[in-house]
Amino acid sequence: MCEANVYLLTEDDECQLLLESVDKLLPTEKGIYIENIFGERKTVNAAIHKMELVHHRIILKTLD
Repeated sequence: MCEANVYLLTEDDECQLLLESVDKLLPTEKGIYIENIFGERKTVNAAIHKMELVHHRIILKTLD
């Protein structure tokens, strides 16, 4: 499986789960568009902070 869970880094340096089993992540003018294998979609005003592909994790950080 090539999916990853996407998390948002909080101000307390905690990771809050945004979407599980994400297979599509695209930069847009409004931020990062993510879509999972179940058809759930979100656009987040954030940038990629860290990718841990061995652990299937993508961590985003909100843009100010």
